[in-house]
Amino acid sequence: MLALCEVEVLQCVPGFYGDMCMERCEHCEGAKCDQVTGRCEEGCIIGYYVPYGSQNCTECLSGKFGYNCTKSCHCSKTCNHTNGLCPGECEAGYTGYNCQEECEAGRFGRNCSRTCHCINNENCNRITGKCSDGCSAGYRGAFCQQKCHNGKFGSECSKSCQCSQTCNHINGSCPGVCDAGYTGDNCQAECVGGS
Repeated sequence: MLALCEVEVLQCVPGFYGDMCMERCEHCEGAKCDQVTGRCEEGCIIGYYVPYGSQNCTECLSGKFGYNCTKSCHCSKTCNHTNGLCPGECEAGYTGYNCQEECEAGRFGRNCSRTCHCINNENCNRITGKCSDGCSAGYRGAFCQQKCHNGKFGSECSKSCQCSQTCNHINGSCPGVCDAGYTGDNCQAECVGGS
């Protein structure tokens, strides 16, 4: 006796795949995936990508976001993998909404919150603040972030103040009285005859 069987081909509802249509199409654009393998037919949703050698959508790696994870975050902490929003500060050298703007000239550091003190208003490294040609008058140190020591001012802090109080670290002007034997706006002129 010969029995005939009727074979019925089922089609999964959108968003599902597999033998019993119980597997969910994870992170597929439009929830469309291959009915057998689950591979996304129209790519991944924003914030996901398909790593090389895989067929499944995976969340963007740290520091990446957007469609196929092609955009870079510049956050001090991990950004939102879909829209790039930063939960805290921007990393050094960046500022603005989503930390996508590089520091403007003369600024550096996290959120571009620090000011450069480079000679001739030269731009500093937007991440470290280092000046390639030296410090502006009144500043010293490897990153030109330290004011001249008390009693010193000017380029490379090479000039000495002649004030009874601390002078201005940039131009040497004295807020009070000059030291004995000196006169002038900046107390730099020696008195004639020593008085």
